[in-house]
Parts: sequence; C-alpha cells; structure tokens
Amino acid sequence: MCYVYQGLFKGYNGTLFAYGQTGAGKTHTMEGNIDDATLRGIIPRMVDTVFQEVEDAPEDVEFTVQVGMVEIYQEKIRDLLDPTHDSLAIHSKKDGSLYAVPPDSPLPAPRAHAVYCVVWRVAAAMLRICQKCS
Repeated sequence: MCYVYQGLFKGYNGTLFAYGQTGAGKTHTMEGNIDDATLRGIIPRMVDTVFQEVEDAPEDVEFTVQVGMVEIYQEKIRDLLDPTHDSLAIHSKKDGSLYAVPPDSPLPAPRAHAVYCVVWRVAAAMLRICQKCS
C-alpha cells in the first residue's frame, strides 16, 4: 500500500486489488469497520491518508481525486459505481496497459466523506444482492 500511496503524489494512478476465494475475507480486509479505528480496512485508511496529504500540501498545488470500483466475478467485470456497466470488456492502450472501466466512470471525490459514501453505498447494494441470492 505504501508504494501505491507514494506513486499517487508523483502523478501515477493507483490500484488496490483484493483476490481470493469466496469467504476468504477480501471485503473485510478492504473495508473493515469504519467506526473503529483499530478495525478499519485498507480503503478507509488509504482514503484518510490521501486526503490528509492533500490537506497538508501547499495551497498552490492542485489535486484531482477520483474513485472507481470494479468487481471481477465468474469472469465478468462489473463497474460497481455504475450498474449499467455490468459486463465490461478488457481493452489495451497503445502503450500496452490494460483497462476495463470506461474512461468516464471514475467519480470525482472532493472529500474523504464522499469516498466513504460511495464505498458504503456499493457495499449496501452488494449485501442486498447477496441476501436475495441466499
């Protein structure tokens, strides 16, 4: 996580990726419990760190923070922030890098609270879907 964070402030995009079997703890690791500082997951810790860095930066430095979330499940890629993108294809750019999310998909994130709202909205929707499947 440290390398992702450092790269962000050098102008690079960053990705946090959780991989594993169903029930292995990916969601808990990424989200954790936002109300308990000792049980917070990677996402809230990274969000707080990024926005603290933005706040501490000199006033003449400008930042753009965007958030995107995808799920890869049974060889399908879904954009979790835009339910209309439920079967994305993987594309490659001229430089050889890959992407699956349409370029307009990441949402602007002006404050840490805005990111938490997006993440928890997605988590609540996923919980409803899981409950329907059970």
